[in-house]
Amino acid sequence: LLVPPGTTTIVDLLSEKRLDRMPAWLRVVATSRKHPHVLEKLGGLRAEELDAHSTGNHQDLCNYIQQRLMQPDLAERLQSAGKSPDHVREVILAKAEGNFLYVAQTLETIERGQLALDRLDQLPPGLAGLYASRFERLFPDRKTFECEGLPLLECLTAAFAPLPQDFLLTAASTDQRRPRVILHELKQFLHQTSDPPSLRLFHKSLADWLTGPNSSALFAVDVRDGHVRLANACWNEWTKDSGRMSDYARLHLAAHLVSAWQWD
Repeated sequence: LLVPPGTTTIVDLLSEKRLDRMPAWLRVVATSRKHPHVLEKLGGLRAEELDAHSTGNHQDLCNYIQQRLMQPDLAERLQSAGKSPDHVREVILAKAEGNFLYVAQTLETIERGQLALDRLDQLPPGLAGLYASRFERLFPDRKTFECEGLPLLECLTAAFAPLPQDFLLTAASTDQRRPRVILHELKQFLHQTSDPPSLRLFHKSLADWLTGPNSSALFAVDVRDGHVRLANACWNEWTKDSGRMSDYARLHLAAHLVSAWQWD
């Protein structure tokens, strides 16, 4: 999720300027990707680089795949396809390039019946390739993506917190029938929280793939357009009845207006 302007983050709390405020007994173990902003703030801390291709990581992935393939749903699919667990494990390991998320997502896709085991060798290597192949099945061209997936994904990538489903559909479109169908298809990429039921992208790597400088041209998402959609939806609640605004709109209206450059 994005961080609203002016928010204190975990990175800020762990920076050298704030560490002296922590109790002497406290110890923190944290992981981070090599984001320049994070590395700059935490440059003075002791760090160890995790190697995705290390023997330990490789063995962890092997064990995880082996355990998942023994579970009833996957074991039944292997038996029906006449595939050995060892063959499936080695193909996934070779494609995953040491990435646990790639492994987990591939196994879930097989488990849901969205990837046939006789097509396992056609899996693209790397997480970006996996995202691209799954989006291409949903949206065969840019026009389809812009009409159906883009409005929802603009909102999801710009959100400062999980979005209540009805609020998300309102922000993405005035006609909620078709977006509900697309949202159901996108739920493989979403994590749902309860009380109230709300949605967010299941992993930051997906948001980075959609919005980053190396994003696919076919599925590129402009976060600012998402801020505009969410700011408008929040503003509509404010103008309709400010006393009955949803929690999301009340908490994040100002931040979305700023991020959408709607200063007036």
